[in-house]
Amino acid sequence: MKRRGFLILLIVGLLIPVAVDASTLQSTDMHPLASVDFWVDTSDSYRYYWSSISEDYVIYIDIEVTSGSDIDFYILDEDNYDLWSSGYSSSAEVGRDNVGSVSLSFTVPVSGEWNLLFINDNWLYRKHIEGTITAVAPQAINDSSGLIGAVITAIVFIVVIAALTVVCTKASESKHKLGVTESQQTYPQYAPVSPPGQPPVSENAKFCPYCGAPRQFFDAKFCQNCGRPLRGPDLRPFRGHDLG
Repeated sequence: MKRRGFLILLIVGLLIPVAVDASTLQSTDMHPLASVDFWVDTSDSYRYYWSSISEDYVIYIDIEVTSGSDIDFYILDEDNYDLWSSGYSSSAEVGRDNVGSVSLSFTVPVSGEWNLLFINDNWLYRKHIEGTITAVAPQAINDSSGLIGAVITAIVFIVVIAALTVVCTKASESKHKLGVTESQQTYPQYAPVSPPGQPPVSENAKFCPYCGAPRQFFDAKFCQNCGRPLRGPDLRPFRGHDLG
């Protein structure tokens, strides 16, 4: 019982750090959840960016042009943003022209600087943007399935160890019950009597001179316990149960 309790405590102790790690919030970006509310001036742009964001982060954009009809929206890495701001041709990872709203998710392909660019190419109207921009780590919580999985694993380990312990305990008890030593063996308490007209049976004649087992039959030729002959010139006197 003590051994089983120790094994269970050991397994639980090993799995607790796994469960804690699974439920711990991982580091997130400097913009984990941002509500945006800004204006883009006429013939101008607005830049929303991360100076350093890790690969596989997911950026969720959900914004709307609440004043000024539509806008152009782009997602650029550092190099392409520098080219664009210097007046050179550049490439965007995501591009939306003349949209009234943007709702999408973008997985960062390479760590580094990433930019969300809002361009107002209208020279008469300012554009008002509202919404949310969320940057989430690859596994912000390693999701709840990690914790659930750790708990299930712990339960399975405990059940298996408990079952094995019970089986081993029962096997040990059975072996103990069956493992009767020679010194614990008992023989039928029987004293053979001599046939009618024969002299009384002596005390030594009642037992096998080799193993000390009681003789079941007065005229038996061999011991039913050890199989040795009970009659013959090689018999040696039996001194109680001392066969030495």
